[in-house]
Order: sequence, then C-alpha cells, then structure tokens
Amino acid sequence: MDFADWAALLAVLNDHRRKVGQHFEAVFSDPEAGEHPLTGLWLGQVDDDTAVEALGALGFRRPREAIARLANCATAAATSNCRAPTAAASTPSARA
Repeated sequence: MDFADWAALLAVLNDHRRKVGQHFEAVFSDPEAGEHPLTGLWLGQVDDDTAVEALGALGFRRPREAIARLANCATAAATSNCRAPTAAASTPSARA
C-alpha cells in the first residue's frame, strides 16, 4: 500500500474511518430525535470536566473510566477492542 510504516497507514485509515462515520451519521441519523447528549464527547468536542458532568447526569457511576474506554474505542486501530454492552450495562446503576 506504499506507506512508510504502520503509523502512516493508520493515520490515513483513521481519516477514512472518520469520513465514513460522518457520512453514516448523515444518512442514518434521526433528525426528529435531536442530538444525543454524548455526541460532543464522542466527537472530542468537550473537555474532560464537561464529559464527566454529562456522564454523571446520565447515571454513570465512574464517568472517568467510561471516558477512557470511549477514547480507547474511538482511537483503537481495530474496533475489536470495543465490546458491545450487555443488557445489564444499559441501566444507569450498572453503567461504568
């Protein structure tokens, strides 16, 4: 693929992933539903203190840990590091 090293390939790959994600969101988002309260966090548009507040307001008991996990998923070279939440994790008392 003519990249100098893995880091160069990953930079280009992540840019493509970001663009695909934007297109996917534009096509499949529900304009009637409005923006999710954590969109800014996922897109890296809020600082850590604001993110901790937002997650706390949604019932997360360990918001800093959740932020770290989201950051790992957002930047992981392979999305296999991101596990689907279990049914129990979807309730506020069970969230990270």
